[in-house]
Formats: sequence, structure tokens, C-alpha cells
Amino acid sequence: MDAETVRDSTPNRKRVTAGGARKLHPSHRERYTPITDEVIALLEQMKRELNTWRDVSAVSGTRLKVLRSIRHRKHANGKDRHTISLTVLDRLITTTGVGDLRDFTFFTPEDLVDMGIWKDVDKVDIKTDSRWEENRR
Repeated sequence: MDAETVRDSTPNRKRVTAGGARKLHPSHRERYTPITDEVIALLEQMKRELNTWRDVSAVSGTRLKVLRSIRHRKHANGKDRHTISLTVLDRLITTTGVGDLRDFTFFTPEDLVDMGIWKDVDKVDIKTDSRWEENRR
């Protein structure tokens, strides 16, 4: 991923607690773009090119329920879905050959919280959270 692909206006801001431990959003390693009409239009164009949602799903390796969730802007549990990750959008664009990733601006989770798109969540301490141990090996 090059610097041009992710047009991130702010660096990943580190949260520091009173004890000095770094606290970050649980999804701090990923970038997201809001689901806008342009994202929906891109998905519709993929369907037109490949004929069915099942074909888009098969070619991209994305589950049908995930595609439906993005198109309807709703998670399976009924909550609103506001964003799509760079990883998922890149996989869809690359495998279908439709669209260009550079047409979208991607944000960090902290930026999405600041913009009011996401609610703030409890930050994780990357020194003590076991999920980060697996990534350091």
C-alpha cells in the first residue's frame, strides 16, 4: 500500500493514560471510508459487470451477507453500518476489476470518532492485551 492509496490527513494518534501506557482504538491498524452513494454505485457497477451478487461474492471471496450489509448500510444485527474497510474495498476492486481504490479517501478509527461517524470505544492497552502478542511474533 503506497502513500497515495491512503490519503490520511492525520497520523495515527496515540492515546496515553495516566500510567503512561499507549492506548489505541482496537481497529487502529485498519483504514476505513464512509459508505457513500459512490461506494453503493461501485457495488452496483460490479453487479452489472458480473450479472449477479452471487458472482460478485464468488469472484471476490466476500460473503453475500457482507455485500448485502454494505449495500443496505445495516449489519446483520440491525445496527447501522457506516464504513467499509480499505481491505474489503481493495479486495472487491482488485478481484472484480471494477473501480479504483484511489477514488476514495480513507480514515483512521480515531478520525471517524472525531468526525462523529463512529462512537468512541474503550481503547486497548497494547502492552497488556493478548491480541497484540500474536501480532508481534
